Amino acid sequence: MIEITLFAMASLALAFTLWPLVRPPGRLRGSDENAEDLFIAKERVYANIKDLDFDHQVGKIDHDDHQAMRQALKQEAETILARIDQLKGGSPRVVLENEIARRRKGVKVGGCPGCGSHNPAGARFCTQCGHKLG
Repeated sequence: MIEITLFAMASLALAFTLWPLVRPPGRLRGSDENAEDLFIAKERVYANIKDLDFDHQVGKIDHDDHQAMRQALKQEAETILARIDQLKGGSPRVVLENEIARRRKGVKVGGCPGCGSHNPAGARFCTQCGHKLG
């Protein structure tokens, strides 16, 4: 009976130890990407590019190797920036359009009776000509 228990415990320990080596590739549990992780990765890549450029300037890396490594880092940065854009709500154009719409909400639809310029909602005087608003 003791032999069976020891064999079962050894088998479980072996399976637990070897599982990371044989599990299917993919995301680990709890490794959901969030914006903070992506911003940290972006800063890391930017720092690596800066270090690479410095190493090239002081002569540690020849020109061809520098260009190849810099291109690889730039592609990694582009991938990270694209994932950040996806988390923010789409492409840079969509983000820009959303920002424009958000800012337009604070602008009155009607213009100043004096000069016709648009003013923020709740403004008492025109920001362009100083005319008193409604």
